[in-house]
Amino acid sequence: MSGNNVDVTERVIIDHNDIKQAYEKVKALPDDEAEKWFNQLLWTIARHSAAEELVLYPLLEKTGQIGKELADKSREDHLKTKVALSEMDGKPMSAMQRQKIDVMMQDLLEHIAMEESAGGDLDQLRKAIPRDELVSQGNSFERTKMLVPTHAHPSAPDKPPFETVVGLLTAPIDKLRDLFRSFPDQAEVKSNRDQQ
Repeated sequence: MSGNNVDVTERVIIDHNDIKQAYEKVKALPDDEAEKWFNQLLWTIARHSAAEELVLYPLLEKTGQIGKELADKSREDHLKTKVALSEMDGKPMSAMQRQKIDVMMQDLLEHIAMEESAGGDLDQLRKAIPRDELVSQGNSFERTKMLVPTHAHPSAPDKPPFETVVGLLTAPIDKLRDLFRSFPDQAEVKSNRDQQ
């Protein structure tokens, strides 16, 4: 699913699937290869979380009190994930690192299931926001991911406009850090996505 006619809820699900696939690779591969996929996982989660906080949650809050409560709960979940990721970021793959990844992912997978469930974030948006606006916000969601940090910053603000400013300041530093990390080959990432 690609192109400009993909709505924000569909784009979020695509990211969720990418996160799940990267995690499966981390679990299945030996440490040296798993470390590359963990870098991919961290990169995907960081960009996804920031885009949700800048695009999805403000949109969700427009749907009323239920949307605001869902957005607040999701921000809490994100903070928990960001703290865990920042503690693991840059550490070599080991049995202890894998255990920490599993604990973090258990919480994150519960968050993903909640977002995708009936009555969850995405369902609330589909019920309350017209499709054309969801598509427009889907395009904004994708563009936002190009500009946001690629590492977790749990002490950074999680609501616009402050998250936007901090993100624009930290993103170049994160991207520089990424130059010195190993990632899976992009053809392998694409192949992994195509198998979904």
